[in-house]
Formats: sequence, structure tokens, C-alpha cells
Amino acid sequence: MPIVERGSAFLARFTLDPSKVDAFRTAHREIMEKGAAYMDEQSHFIFFGWGRQSNEFVAIECWKDQDMLNKLRGDPDFQANVRWMLDCCTAPVEITMFAGHLGDRSAFALYPLGPSAFHPTSNGQHVEFI
Repeated sequence: MPIVERGSAFLARFTLDPSKVDAFRTAHREIMEKGAAYMDEQSHFIFFGWGRQSNEFVAIECWKDQDMLNKLRGDPDFQANVRWMLDCCTAPVEITMFAGHLGDRSAFALYPLGPSAFHPTSNGQHVEFI
């Protein structure tokens, strides 16, 4: 089991429209199928699952390289799938950031509080760093 003490980790919370859970699952599965090898190579760990509320989906991600992650976020297929997932949400996606205790805190400056400059928006929904 890797112990990660540098870099950053993200906890994302998606609040889903109950009638769109299947569409969300399809969009998420598509991202996983297209990006599984990349995620395996570029991340320390990734967890996807359900929160306590039946319409809350969570993603916990710890990436090895912020530049590579931002390159992924700029990919047109990734952007399209994120828009698809946002279309299934009833509230902004909330992302909490964490910095490894042996690293620096530069990720907080890269990802300031407020709407994300790295993620697309769709139908009024967006990603918000909290």
C-alpha cells in the first residue's frame, strides 16, 4: 500500500438528480473505460463510490503530477464526459483539496476557492473548489 505524503488529493461530491443516476453511471463508466490506463499510471490512488445520501456520488483522487492532470482535464473527450456528468447534477460539484504534509501548499494557489477554471460548465452546473 503506498503512503502518500506529497502532492495533493481531491474529494469531490456530486449531488445527482435521482432520475439521472443511470445516465451519470454511463458517463462515469465511459470516462473509466477511456482513461483507466492513464489513471493507473498517473495516480497514487482513486476511489469512486456512494455517499451516505442515496444521490451523493464521491470521488477521492490523489494524482502524481498536477501538470499531467491538467492536460487530462483539457482533453475534449474528458471535457464532454464531465459536461454529461454535470447535466446529471442538481448542485455544483464540490471539491475539497488536501496537500500532503511533506510537500508544499502550491496546489491551493493553483486551485483557489470558488468556481473551477479547469472544469467545464454545463446547463448552469459547474465545479466549485470549497
